[in-house]
This record gives sequence, C-alpha cells and structure tokens, in this order.
Amino acid sequence: MTRPDSATQLLALLQTEETAILSGNYADLAPMAEAKIALASQIKTDQADEATLQRISRRVQRNSSLLQAATAGIDDARKIINRLKTSAITEVYDRNGTRHPMPAQHSGLERKI
Repeated sequence: MTRPDSATQLLALLQTEETAILSGNYADLAPMAEAKIALASQIKTDQADEATLQRISRRVQRNSSLLQAATAGIDDARKIINRLKTSAITEVYDRNGTRHPMPAQHSGLERKI
C-alpha cells in the first residue's frame, strides 16, 4: 500500500479545515496550520501536477472566504453585545431578517437612593 502524496494529503486536510470552519470548531484550526505548511512545502518535492495545484488553490481560496465571513459574523455579534451593554434598547434581527427592538437586560440589582 502506498502513502498518499502530499498534494492528496493537503486536499484532505483542507476539506477537514472547511468542515471545522462551517461547524464553528475554530479551536481545531490552529493545529492544522503547521501540517498545512509542511504539506505545502513538500508539494514542491513531489512535483504535483497543475490540475491538482489548481484544486488546492480553489480550496484554499474557499476556506479563506469562509474564515473572512466567520470573522465578520463574530465582529457583528461583538458589536451587538457591546451595544446591549451600553444602551437601554438596541435592534436585533431574527432568522428571517426582520428587525426587532431588544431591551437591555439588567442585572437585577436596583440602586435606591
């Protein structure tokens, strides 16, 4: 049985990375980074064909786009949370895209003077 070449291993790892991004398992991404670097440098030695290199490039671009979208979503959530902390009412969107006012929740402590 032969060992898969570095290009095949990298494609498989990029698929695993995509699955991790789409499922929100961002902690799984850091350990993959070193393996991707090692496999990418090995591709030169293995002399992968042009079609395989193009498949790798497309998958890398897709994963990059997915990560950018995830980062933008996290930033938007952070902004909403900060607005909730600083204002009495903010607006949020439901899954259908309808805007709703959302009153800030208070801690339950009431200060009386």
